[in-house]
Amino acid sequence: MPTSREAARKQVQATKSELDATYARYERSLSDVEIELQEDLHKYMCIRLAGYLEQLMFEAVTGFIASASGGPAGNFAMSWFKKSPNLTPDALLGLIGRFGDAWKAELEIFA
Repeated sequence: MPTSREAARKQVQATKSELDATYARYERSLSDVEIELQEDLHKYMCIRLAGYLEQLMFEAVTGFIASASGGPAGNFAMSWFKKSPNLTPDALLGLIGRFGDAWKAELEIFA
C-alpha cells in the first residue's frame, strides 16, 4: 500500500499531466483563433495554473502532515487542513508560516 507521501506525489504528477495536456491544447490552438479569443484563452490558462498551484500546495501539505505525524497528532493537524484554503499571496505566506518562522522567511525572500 502506498504511503501518504507516495500518494501525494502520484496525485501531483497526475494533476501536472492534466495541466500539461491542457497547455499543449492551448498552445496548438492559439494561432488558429482570433485575437479576442486568444485573450480569453490566456486568462483561462492563468486560472488553470492557479488551480494547479493550489492543488499542489494541498497535496504537499497533506502529504507532509501524514508522513511527519500519525495517530491523534496527525488527525488533529488534518482537522484544520481538510480543504485547501483559497491561496491568495497572503494566505500562502500564512500557510507556510505555520511551519515556522524560518519557512516563512525563506518564502518572503523567494517572493
